[in-house]
Amino acid sequence: MVLMRLFSLLIGYALGHIQTSYILGKTVKKIDIRDYGSKSSGMTNTLRVMGPKYAVVVILVDVMKSMGAYIICSAIFGGEGSFFAFGDGVNGVLPGFYGSVGAVLGHMFPVYMRLRGGKSIACGIGLILAVNLPMAAIILGAAMAIIAIFRFISLASIISAISLPFMFRLFGYPPEAVIIGAFLAVLLTYKHKDNIKRLLSGTENVVYGKKKLKN
Repeated sequence: MVLMRLFSLLIGYALGHIQTSYILGKTVKKIDIRDYGSKSSGMTNTLRVMGPKYAVVVILVDVMKSMGAYIICSAIFGGEGSFFAFGDGVNGVLPGFYGSVGAVLGHMFPVYMRLRGGKSIACGIGLILAVNLPMAAIILGAAMAIIAIFRFISLASIISAISLPFMFRLFGYPPEAVIIGAFLAVLLTYKHKDNIKRLLSGTENVVYGKKKLKN
């Protein structure tokens, strides 16, 4: 079981190195996207710096690499998820969980980018889609409502991240999965520390319309 966890993390970590926004920035715009906007190589910064069509590509690929890690690790080690059960799902969701966590870490801390990656929210979306579609619908529906009301993608991302361990517990996943959810919640929230500061100061960028004025 220790080897299952280790190899799943490594497989996911390798897939997490597919840095879509960085690659598009270098090949299409001839820029390092980390030098612009929020300095992040993620979907939100891609939207602001490069436009919506590139942001769509980024979020799709980032979601798929996390889902891919989940499915590959589940297939190798007999796991299960939203769409499948390999080997009768003898190892449950854990191989996939560790694979997706690896993808999150690879996206955040890619070796070839000197550990300066993105915030991995799209990878988190890939995890919840792969593990449980009803749970994913609840989390994503709440996130879309937050964006529609408050216009802050960062706020929706932070609240979604914090909800993970509670949702895993609510849907009856084992304690280890809940612990993994708590780890992701802390890590994803930490990666949004600058956004939190801007939210508190009233200077955070909105996803559409004009920036809200500082109170």
